[in-house]
Amino acid sequence: MNGLGASFAFPFRDAAWLRRTLVGAALEALPILMALPLLLQVLHRPRHLHVVALLPFLPVLVVVALATRFLVLGYLVRTAKGTLDGTLTGLPPWDQMGRDLVSGLMIWLVSIALWLPAVAVTAAVTLLTVAASSPSLVWL
Repeated sequence: MNGLGASFAFPFRDAAWLRRTLVGAALEALPILMALPLLLQVLHRPRHLHVVALLPFLPVLVVVALATRFLVLGYLVRTAKGTLDGTLTGLPPWDQMGRDLVSGLMIWLVSIALWLPAVAVTAAVTLLTVAASSPSLVWL
């Protein structure tokens, strides 16, 4: 139980923990705040969708959302590695954003590469099961 308590106390060991946590929270909230006008317009006018005017904004939103996700993933990887190495005593500063971005992208690509075979096997088993159980779906 001592390790569990130390895990929860780890972020608070540094005096700048609040600032570093708020930077991470801001990076997580930025895509949501950027998408808020689009979401409000869709919810406000469901019958008269004037979303076409906001469609050029969508690629920017996707790029910002992915970049912030990669930054946070890279930061978490750096924090985990530093904790396991014993070189960190608290949250590290957000001073290696380029390195965190690349590291987060690599972690994301690895997770996608590990996830795709599971999806392919699940889809194949599902299609085979459906085709075997229903004669009208044998063409699948």
